[in-house]
Amino acid sequence: MRTERIGEGVFVGHQSYVGPNAALGHLTIVNTAAIVEHDCVIGDGAFVGPGAVLCGGVRVGSYAMIGAGVVVVPRMEIEQGARIPAGVVVR
Repeated sequence: MRTERIGEGVFVGHQSYVGPNAALGHLTIVNTAAIVEHDCVIGDGAFVGPGAVLCGGVRVGSYAMIGAGVVVVPRMEIEQGARIPAGVVVR
């Protein structure tokens, strides 16, 4: 059963992917060519940079900023307000 939830004011850029059972909070940005895999939860006002990859089951707190090209391995949790610089692998 698919249970995606997309909040108000969400932006999903060109060539981005949002997988099944993902949830995007209000005013979230999933920038160009970013991937938000299955079962991810992204809090309100969070930013996922161009080309970033959130593997399955990742949790991103509200107002977190994930830079361009970041890769977050499965089931990681990014705290509210965190800033992850471009090109980092979070594991």
